[in-house]
Amino acid sequence: MQPSEHDGATGCSIDGTDATGTYEIVGTTADLAISAIAGTLKGLFATAATGLFSLLVDPSSIRPITQRVVTAEAGDLVGLLIAFLNELLFLHESEDWLMASVSITTLTSTHIEAVVAGEAIDSTRHQIQHHVKAVTYHRASILRTNRGWEATVIVDV
Repeated sequence: MQPSEHDGATGCSIDGTDATGTYEIVGTTADLAISAIAGTLKGLFATAATGLFSLLVDPSSIRPITQRVVTAEAGDLVGLLIAFLNELLFLHESEDWLMASVSITTLTSTHIEAVVAGEAIDSTRHQIQHHVKAVTYHRASILRTNRGWEATVIVDV
């Protein structure tokens, strides 16, 4: 399958399984990129979300004290990933909240619903590493490979 560069034509199918994936933070000229890999599409979205919050604080310092339901919609998978990550970023900014874990409950090519667990920022335990302004469409992609699903998104810091 060819990568989607947010052109509206992904041709991706949705599977119903969840899996743990890996992510990597990649430096760019003025921003940071999250490169996520997972065995399933749900796992890919969850892994990218985990990567996003790892930019903010040390993930091991976040406790899953409260839960929130987060939803997003978009016209295609790339747009959906960006919308989902920006919803999580909005939750962080509007409630001073950090995500410890995520469970994708519903995922189609245009809609996502997830239950996220985390806590309010505690300045005695959470040291903000980066201030992420937004997840951007620039060079954003999702593709299916022989390793599973891979995504790249660039965040404005």
